[in-house]
Amino acid sequence: FQIATRQQRIMSKILKSVLMPVAKWHQAQIANRLNKFGLKYDDIRNEFNPEVIEGINRLTAEELSNRNKRLRRAMDMSTKRTYLNEADAKAEGSAFQPVMEIKEIQREQIERALNR
Repeated sequence: FQIATRQQRIMSKILKSVLMPVAKWHQAQIANRLNKFGLKYDDIRNEFNPEVIEGINRLTAEELSNRNKRLRRAMDMSTKRTYLNEADAKAEGSAFQPVMEIKEIQREQIERALNR
């Protein structure tokens, strides 16, 4: 049994060393594409997902307004085939800065399911 756990730890380290650089590269690619339109990752989440619906419902009026503006601007820029310039893209902040509290919503749903 201890051999299996040691092998699992070794495999875990190997997978982390291989997958983490790929994951970081992929995240950078996504951030680059989102920054071109001034979007955040939370803006492109599936709106039919119950956690996302709850997250949108929890947004303040200002956050919801900003989200809608970002989406409208991105659709407009996409149809015009234009992108934000570098300065405006950097002013928008990080593409992976969370807007919605999806992880907290998921934790609450798990708690509710366990308390039933």
